[in-house]
Amino acid sequence: MLPPVPEAKTTGYCLPTCPSLGACGLRLGSFLLFFVLFAADLAFGQATGQVEGPPDLVPADSTRYPTLFDRIGIHPQLTAKFQVNRGSTTFQELLKVRRHFGRVLVDSDWNVRVQRNEERNNRRQQSGKGDTRLAYAGQSLGGWTVGTAFSTGRSNSSETFSRKVKNDSAVSLTSSWSGLRLVAPDLGVDDSFYWDVTADLSATEETSINERFSRTSTGISDADSTSSDGGVLDFGTALGFVPATDWKFTAEAGWSRGTDDFSTRLEEASGDSSLVSFLDGTNRDRARDLRIASGWRRDQNRFFEIGAYWARSVTQDFSSAEEQQDTRTAVERSFSLDTKGEPYFGIGLDFSANLRRIGSTFDLSDNGSGSDGWDTRLIASYVLGPAWSMLDGVELEFDGGLEERDYTADSVNSPDYTQETISIKGTVRKSWRRNVSLSMSASGELEQSFYEDDKDRDEVENRVEALFTYALGERFSNTDEFVPTLHFNYRRNQTIAIAAARANGNTDQTSITAGGRYTWTFNPRLELSQDITVTANSSTLPFDEDRSKLTRTSQLRSTLNARLGERILMSFDHDFRARDSGAFRIDPEDGIRKYIQDTKGIQQVLNNEIRLAVHASVDLFYNQRYQFDTNKNLVSGAVNRDPRTEITWGGVFRHYFSADSSLNVDLKRLSSTREESDWRGQASVSRIF
Repeated sequence: MLPPVPEAKTTGYCLPTCPSLGACGLRLGSFLLFFVLFAADLAFGQATGQVEGPPDLVPADSTRYPTLFDRIGIHPQLTAKFQVNRGSTTFQELLKVRRHFGRVLVDSDWNVRVQRNEERNNRRQQSGKGDTRLAYAGQSLGGWTVGTAFSTGRSNSSETFSRKVKNDSAVSLTSSWSGLRLVAPDLGVDDSFYWDVTADLSATEETSINERFSRTSTGISDADSTSSDGGVLDFGTALGFVPATDWKFTAEAGWSRGTDDFSTRLEEASGDSSLVSFLDGTNRDRARDLRIASGWRRDQNRFFEIGAYWARSVTQDFSSAEEQQDTRTAVERSFSLDTKGEPYFGIGLDFSANLRRIGSTFDLSDNGSGSDGWDTRLIASYVLGPAWSMLDGVELEFDGGLEERDYTADSVNSPDYTQETISIKGTVRKSWRRNVSLSMSASGELEQSFYEDDKDRDEVENRVEALFTYALGERFSNTDEFVPTLHFNYRRNQTIAIAAARANGNTDQTSITAGGRYTWTFNPRLELSQDITVTANSSTLPFDEDRSKLTRTSQLRSTLNARLGERILMSFDHDFRARDSGAFRIDPEDGIRKYIQDTKGIQQVLNNEIRLAVHASVDLFYNQRYQFDTNKNLVSGAVNRDPRTEITWGGVFRHYFSADSSLNVDLKRLSSTREESDWRGQASVSRIF
């Protein structure tokens, strides 16, 4: 199958001229290939059908008078966007074309973007990106699908003391074959057996300029310019066989080879002269991979799968700088097992195991590294039945895992080490009718690292979580509902150095959070909610308690949403936070270690917004935000007060003139006590011609 066409991305600015004859040749060749395929399609006729895929872009109004686009059978979609704010102004255009010409499919996306930032940033960016794909398929080709794709990108970014330019072009030829399905009846093979082949040939070209200017001189202080061109050949095949119901066997293999020639020009100014140097070279890549998998799958809860993977890649560098020439060889091997089922009613088991070995070596340098390890995980669940009386319906879940990794490196600065991890988690859930639920979980994880020197350490994590929900909807009318929620979270992380000489770096971090929330829906037009949370975070060094820290935060947030009629929506939000921080120090009066505050503060944020639906396509809004921060340093006695007010008002216009034509406008005015008022907005229009 042909690879999917990527979404248009902003990576370059479309210049009127080609950077080199090679790029022009690539694009010219793509257009010539398109016309050859189009002519071939006219010769073959329409008997063999069209390429499968998404429908063509066509206007919804089929009763209008024929236009030029109707006559040629192409209906491009053009979208223009304009955005302005305090910092920048951006204009962007997007063009999309999708059309079938018999067995020929044209799919193209082009994007141009220009952005100018404010004077203090002093930066202008221009970029553009285009991707076009042509595909041709038909039964008369024996199951082959052929096509081409090309892309071009231009980008230009300039500031006061720097300039960056990047141009790139690419063209590729793609082909795939699934003709076995066509000849299967003649060979006596049914749909349970398939064989697909893909091949891609691509060529790329890229140039970039990076210049930097001195603040004291108008000339270039230093610059580097890089150009490269190369090609990649990919080949892949996939074999599949379904021997019985729910059973499947697959084998996939791939091979690729690529070459990239590069040249770099370095320039550095020194006084009245400049030093220029060149660096030329070639990179060559070769890769092979093989993946085999087999398994049985009845559904998402009952399956057994096993797989193996092998890959090898070689990268060679040929550079004019002899010290940079090297060859890297990387090998990866893995084996996986995954099974899930329900061996007995109410009991569920999910088991997985993986073996993986990764390694890379260099012929000249000592940068090789590798890892070798395995991991297993078991998830077991059980639902208690009526025989457990009051515990009927309780869900129990156990989640445990083991992992071991051996890391090796050729460099003397990266010592080899082994890492072992064990994790356990238990969860209990219970629901009473539809309005009461409880969930509790406790987990622990131990990660041990063993080095060749005295850097051995342990990482320990313990965690407890609880959530309780109680909906009192039946206590009120059919429209009222009151839902309170309580939550609790405890987490402790410890870092323990095994060697006594490193024990001063041991840390003990603890976090405790408790709170509650309720939502009261009086009726579909009025809702009130409040959320209160208390948090305490502490960090302690057992062998250096003077560096301990404790931060406590209390938060109360209230929100009211009201709908007045069918057109007015009002929201009110108040956030109150009280915070203090300090450490455990020895009190000089009694010599007892106590918690002594260093700072404390209060923050209040009041936010009110009103939205008015003037029309089905027009919304107006007014938002006022007031924030007041007070922070006090208890050691120096200094008090810092920071009030601020923001007012935002504007409107939103969303309208579809027809199914193929739309306009979106978002405009607002921002006023603040911190900076001058300004307009911010964006507009976009889209049309299928």
